[in-house]
Amino acid sequence: MKKTKIGLMATLIVLLATAALQATEVIEEIYAVVNGEAITYSELRSAEAEWIRNLRDQFEGEKLEEALKRMRLELMDTFIERKLLIAEAKRREYDVDNDVDVMIKEIMKQNNFNTEEDLKAALRREGLNYTTFREQQKLYRMQQRLVYEEITSKIKIDNAEIMAYYKEHLNDYTLPAVFDLNAIYLNPENHADEASLQSKADAVLKALESKDFSTVAQEYTELGQESEKNIHLGEFKAGEMDPELEKVAATMKPGATSQWVRTTSGWYILQLVKFTPSRLVEYEEVRDRIRRTIMAARHEIKQKEYLEKLKKDSYIKIYKRWQ
Repeated sequence: MKKTKIGLMATLIVLLATAALQATEVIEEIYAVVNGEAITYSELRSAEAEWIRNLRDQFEGEKLEEALKRMRLELMDTFIERKLLIAEAKRREYDVDNDVDVMIKEIMKQNNFNTEEDLKAALRREGLNYTTFREQQKLYRMQQRLVYEEITSKIKIDNAEIMAYYKEHLNDYTLPAVFDLNAIYLNPENHADEASLQSKADAVLKALESKDFSTVAQEYTELGQESEKNIHLGEFKAGEMDPELEKVAATMKPGATSQWVRTTSGWYILQLVKFTPSRLVEYEEVRDRIRRTIMAARHEIKQKEYLEKLKKDSYIKIYKRWQ
């Protein structure tokens, strides 16, 4: 079974699980108490393990190490906040059974499960049972309802605000110019000395006097393997090319060819296949994206404010930080 959708949902499952769902007779270390409910080592360890699996699916190298470090610092607070949200959502007694049915059907669709038995088998392979899984989806949906009622539904963004953001961030919505280039390339490393390189460069210029660019490029270029020479240099956004090449390409018209351009990586004769000028993306094209950007920023602020309120109205005792 793919870990993508189920794995990501499992992260929420572990973080949102209540002590009742994870009750155990084993006496273990208590890291914190939230409104009389203990947060234990096993709960935090399970959450960390699932979070690590998901982060490894998304990052690698230094980015992974940074994400893991941040996760460990945030794990305890995140766990506490989820418990507060779930407790408040349960207090409101939301009826979300129909919503959970839809959620589970979507999970089945995303993971190509044809029957409920396929889903149950996949859950068993991840150490979960269906009854617990469904109950935890219910808790997750209840939390969503709470967040929508207390935060999302109270955020209003009008067209004037979206337009103002667009005008203040025009650079973010300006597409760079794009150069589509063919090239004849000579690699200095393939030549014994400067004279040999110059001799071939002269031969190329001579050939171009009577033959089209493509024919000459196929015969002379040293771009790519000898058995499959490549004359297409590629498409480059402004700023992506060697500055010497871009300076020349910027003066050309589609179909035109340059003289030899010497760079640190070799000699080039360019042919501009197509030029797409820089352009500002129209407001209507990005309006919804801007609205989501504003919403996300404001939502984060409002959610922090709401969580602080819940914390002030709750008893929270942290005995030991997760490391």
